[in-house]
Amino acid sequence: MSSFNGVDLFGSGPHRFTLPPAGYQFAPRLSLGLGGPGVSIVGLAQVLVTVSGRLVAPDLAGLEGLMQEIRTAADPAANVGQLIDNHSRIYEDMTFLRCQFGERTDRGRDVSVAYMATFAVMPPP
Repeated sequence: MSSFNGVDLFGSGPHRFTLPPAGYQFAPRLSLGLGGPGVSIVGLAQVLVTVSGRLVAPDLAGLEGLMQEIRTAADPAANVGQLIDNHSRIYEDMTFLRCQFGERTDRGRDVSVAYMATFAVMPPP
């Protein structure tokens, strides 16, 4: 079961985690004012995890409740915590950056909406 700060935000429907790249962040030498061809290593790649899927509820009120839970979790005052994916991998000190909900709500036996949530480890100030 996936969770953020111990709360199952995404378990109402299917969802998938996209893992961060491994390696280094780099930039073209020219953009850094260094001249010449090639790239220079800037530092370690930022840990950036996205969760995409569908929120599913029996009715529109239930779906609005699930969406509100996510909005509350993304509050800047309390949005740093532990993210656990479907395979029990733990990402510590993740900041909930944003959640984008789909344009339309699908209605059938249940109602659902697509979403994409983005989490990152932020560098110290």
